[in-house]
Amino acid sequence: MREEVKVLLTGASGTVGKEVLNQLCESDQFDITVFDVKTNHAKKNFEP
Repeated sequence: MREEVKVLLTGASGTVGKEVLNQLCESDQFDITVFDVKTNHAKKNFEP
């Protein structure tokens, strides 16, 4: 088994960032950390 690649994604609530996050989540080879500014838009996108 290969080691997971660590990824820090900034700006994940934007259009491009959200698409990048979706693409990364389709694979199990990434350990993803997401960082974004706390805005209403970001909170809506990342609510559990």
